Amino acid sequence: MIKNALYIFILIALGISSCKSGKQVNSKPGVSKGVQDTLMRMTSEGHLIEGITKKMTGDPEGAIQSLEQCLRFNPKNDAAYYHLSGLYEMMGRADYAIAFAEK
Repeated sequence: MIKNALYIFILIALGISSCKSGKQVNSKPGVSKGVQDTLMRMTSEGHLIEGITKKMTGDPEGAIQSLEQCLRFNPKNDAAYYHLSGLYEMMGRADYAIAFAEK
């Protein structure tokens, strides 16, 4: 179990480090749609984990940046909206908190 979790964490970390530029993965010849979708999902989840980690370690601005990156790769990621809403509420930005909570 721990071995599987470590393997998944390493894959996500590689996804984060390969996407630090903030550029989205473009369609490439010879790469199947399924592989591209998997890479996009892994990249999104990597940014989500990075955002949650920054939130937990007291870096709300960094957390917001990571969570927004997550949404660039997967605009349907409910967890990112949830955490963004909480961060903005914590920072006293009720307008943003409500907007993200409603998404």
